Amino acid sequence: MVVSGTSLYPYISNSTVSCEVVGFFLNWGVLCQRFIILCIVIHLLVFTMNYSRPKHLELIFHIFIWGVSFVVSLVPIPGHHYGSAGVWCWIKGTNKYEDYLRIACLYLWAWCCIIVELVCFALVLLKLRHQMAVYRNSENPEVIEQRIKFKKYIYPLLFYPLVTLS
Repeated sequence: MVVSGTSLYPYISNSTVSCEVVGFFLNWGVLCQRFIILCIVIHLLVFTMNYSRPKHLELIFHIFIWGVSFVVSLVPIPGHHYGSAGVWCWIKGTNKYEDYLRIACLYLWAWCCIIVELVCFALVLLKLRHQMAVYRNSENPEVIEQRIKFKKYIYPLLFYPLVTLS
């Protein structure tokens, strides 16, 4: 059974190591989620541009997702900056430095990911629009077959932007 840190909160004292651990895993989990979405969007962009699965990027994606989010989440540990942050355990926010830590360890990364995702989605849409214009103006049987494949495999990927809403 998996239990989230917030459901454990009534059983965790605000000043204990357990609250620091929950804060670390909360930060790490949110960063991992944002980075996973970013990698999905980059995968979509590469797939749309090259029409092939970018297998060579999978290891890089995993190192980025798990490694960068882990290292960034370690930053507040030395100063014991994880702790009670209101109704949950996270970076405390009791002074300006901890406010900056919140920005540096989560918000800045999240907003950068969202901006890159939006740029990638725009590039994908431009590519799809251009490709459909090419397919629409041709009566060549090979091109018609490509258009059918394109609609079958690429159109469903247009729902990927909904992932960003998670």
